[in-house]
Amino acid sequence: MIPKQPDNTFPFDVDVDFQTGDIVFAVDRLGSVVYWNGVAESTSGFRADEVLGKHYVSACGFERGVVDLAAILDGRDFTGGVRCHVRGGGDAMLYLFATVGRDRTGRPAGVVFVGRDVTGLWRAEEIAQAAADKYRLLFENTPDAVAIADMEGHVLEANPACLRLYGYAAADVKGVELADVVVPEDRREAAKAMASLAAGMPATRTIRVRRRDGGQFVAELAASVVVLGGERRIVLVTRDVTDRVRAEAARNQSERMYRAVFEAANDAVFIESVDGRILDVNRNGCELLGYRRNELVNMSVSDLVPVEARAWLSLVTDTILRVRAFRAEAVNLHKSGRHIPVEVSASAMELDGRTVVLAIVRDISQRRQAEQVLRESEEKFRIVAEQSPNMIFINRQGRVAYVNQKGADVMGYTREEFYAPGFDFTGLIAPESVAQVRKVYARHASGEDVGPYEHTLVTKEGQRIESIITTKLIDYEGAKAILGIVTDITDRKRIERRLRDSEEQFRRLVELSPDGVAVHQDGQVVLANPAGARILGYERPDQMIGREVLDFLHPEERPAMLDRMARALADGQAPSASEAHFRRRDGSYVQLEVANARIEWKGSPAVQVVFRDVTERKRAEQALAASEERYRNLVESSPDGIAVYQDGVVVLANRASAKLLGYHNGADLVGRRAESFVVAEDLPRVDEQGELLRGGAATVSLKVRFLCRSGDVLLTDVAGAITTWRGQPAVQIMVRPLSNRPG
Repeated sequence: MIPKQPDNTFPFDVDVDFQTGDIVFAVDRLGSVVYWNGVAESTSGFRADEVLGKHYVSACGFERGVVDLAAILDGRDFTGGVRCHVRGGGDAMLYLFATVGRDRTGRPAGVVFVGRDVTGLWRAEEIAQAAADKYRLLFENTPDAVAIADMEGHVLEANPACLRLYGYAAADVKGVELADVVVPEDRREAAKAMASLAAGMPATRTIRVRRRDGGQFVAELAASVVVLGGERRIVLVTRDVTDRVRAEAARNQSERMYRAVFEAANDAVFIESVDGRILDVNRNGCELLGYRRNELVNMSVSDLVPVEARAWLSLVTDTILRVRAFRAEAVNLHKSGRHIPVEVSASAMELDGRTVVLAIVRDISQRRQAEQVLRESEEKFRIVAEQSPNMIFINRQGRVAYVNQKGADVMGYTREEFYAPGFDFTGLIAPESVAQVRKVYARHASGEDVGPYEHTLVTKEGQRIESIITTKLIDYEGAKAILGIVTDITDRKRIERRLRDSEEQFRRLVELSPDGVAVHQDGQVVLANPAGARILGYERPDQMIGREVLDFLHPEERPAMLDRMARALADGQAPSASEAHFRRRDGSYVQLEVANARIEWKGSPAVQVVFRDVTERKRAEQALAASEERYRNLVESSPDGIAVYQDGVVVLANRASAKLLGYHNGADLVGRRAESFVVAEDLPRVDEQGELLRGGAATVSLKVRFLCRSGDVLLTDVAGAITTWRGQPAVQIMVRPLSNRPG
């Protein structure tokens, strides 16, 4: 078949169908160009008159050795991609078909090339391959465990870090179901995550998973759905956060124990800044002053004292900062404006790197003598551990050749600053870590593998970042470079330090408490402080450890106390303090005031008990009640009129005194002013004798005329003496009439 030729100048007969848009050119048996069509001109940028007669390889920069003219002339056609130069210095990729061209006698006379420009496709494939190579490099070398699974949860591939973490070999991990590595108790959470992924949403969970050998660890899982090779796939990143979770749990337990002691303190406790702002306050502080906690926080100490005392606050603060402690009696203002006499014990302490004031305030309006209350300190920092991508650096010959956006953001530089000539990569490294990093780079240069190591980075603003870096020697853009993958462990280090500080503060608070503090769990004592041991008759706190809680409870009070403990476990804290009898080591019982609260002890719920001895106070109250009862009986039995008045008001009157004045019983006189019963002319003498009593006279005697209910006047002989009533000074009088009737 003789096909239609592209134009009348085409020199050969070929068995080829030409298409519109084909690049067509022909060479003779020696390779010289004898035909060059318009598409060839527009594609290469070379005109026909520039290439005709020239060898096709040199004329337009064809790759040598790709096309074998002799083989084609022998009848073996060529098909394939060929790179060539185009005008302007660029490259193009042609997909060519080459076949023998014959003269009119049918003999081989040259080669005909027919092709298409596939440069765009070739470049896209090169870019895609470069991206795939970078992805594979990160996938294989990232310290995070990465697995790829289908949408049903079957593992298709896992990187080396994932295989090490879960204990699988590469050949064994394929087909493993994601659900099978989750412990049964956490599979419901895993199912929720799979449902989110099925809906196209990323999922993050912290759950317990199993290694192949059955061992368990706490994993932080971040999963998302991506399209790989046209298929939807799950990409799962796993981090072992067992140590972090344990550290956080221990710190949370310590803070809950602190908070339980803080709230269980029998007195008001304030934490204040050195400029007088209230940073924290317990429940008793709110009740003492009549405010809610959110009202007190950020109020000033000056808002809580009378105006005349505010000038002294700066001097008090200076004293606390200078000698680290302060103790005095003062007056606080209730929200209603009422004055409250208090005893303040204050000390300076360090909290989160700054000096604050711990103030323990005791209401002494009713009881001026009090025991030293719990002192406590706390580090209150909310620790939030967030998942974040790693910082990734590529260092080539001392310069940053690549940095990801996370690295740029964290270090505070733009990418342009990283890539600028003269940027000193060692400026990112803390001085104490520079020598270590240089040694690692030297080991890489000698071909030695180096495991992950810790070092410290310094941001543009001077912030220090504690980190773990994994480095590997790689080829990057034709040269040797160091790939560094950096994990920020600053938060973990801070949590560990804060945990140690918080535990030390809690231990000191409990050990120094003047009140007894104990913790029991599952019915047994697991912690006791020295004060608690002394109250219950033990020489050392460890002698109480391991004893059954029931051994300390009075048999008749056990049901009520066990109910309070159960409520503390269920609700977090019993409603209020109660009184109960506890058994001492020698078998005797001591009456205690007890407050219960739930805490976490070594990862499990427990009950904390704060108690103080109230035996002597109860005995005094009982003795006082008995004494008052005897006194009332004596007064009521007296045939003479007997009355007691305090601050000028009658607080007690017997039946005989009421009858003298024409009343039914003594209650009719109580609450009335004593002077209302005395004839006005006799009041000066009564006041004069009252002054004698207040001046120290044991007794006084005078004649007084009283006004009876009927309006008559009764002349009496009155004997008076100083007494006490409800703990305060009062005057007792004995009245005997000097006539049988009013006169």
